[in-house]
Amino acid sequence: ANGRRERLLSLAKGDVFWMDRIVKWKKLSAVLVFVLMVAVAAGRKLLSKPEVDIQTYAEAVGHLNESAAKEFNLDLAQLREEREASSKQAFAAFIPAGIDTTKLDETTDALYEKMMTLNIKTKLISKDGDTARVKVTTDYIDYIGILPGVMRSFRADLAADADKMNAMSQQDALHYVMGKMFTKIADGIKNAEIKGQNTFETTAKYDDKLGKWVPEEEQAFQQTLYRNMLMGEDKK
Repeated sequence: ANGRRERLLSLAKGDVFWMDRIVKWKKLSAVLVFVLMVAVAAGRKLLSKPEVDIQTYAEAVGHLNESAAKEFNLDLAQLREEREASSKQAFAAFIPAGIDTTKLDETTDALYEKMMTLNIKTKLISKDGDTARVKVTTDYIDYIGILPGVMRSFRADLAADADKMNAMSQQDALHYVMGKMFTKIADGIKNAEIKGQNTFETTAKYDDKLGKWVPEEEQAFQQTLYRNMLMGEDKK
């Protein structure tokens, strides 16, 4: 009986020993996994290229590139709405009340299509820890510069259509005039030539959640990018 009891005690001690080893191994494994995750994250940051991420970000907001936007969890519909707000407010200031402004979409669509054709390039200037400086170079069109030619063509069309408009009611004539103006602006944008390249610098920060570099001031970066894509240095 004593021998059986000793064997049972020995087995119990063995079970406790192995259970203790298993618990310790699990704890060690958890620590190793955490260390590995930290090492991978640090390695990813070390090997990452800020200029590549900033170019992708710029293509998301400047070209409304859907796949690029997904990498940064950007909402393209919201970006477009925010971008259009200022131009719509500017046009609303001189458009008579009750005038159909659906033709305004024709000009904004033309603007987006033109911006998609403008090349964007980036170059790393410096990188220190989770901060980097990146130079952004983009083609640009002279959006302001095309307007005088657009308006000359617009006035010529109105003169040619004078008899047609005289036969219209005042409201219909206003609709016709505004619709033609927006169409002319859209045509001017579509035919606008690339005038050259603009360059600006931005500070980028590494986002641990995204695992990517993003502009430190995103809204300021977006506005600067738009301005550099649409205006020459002398008009910014």
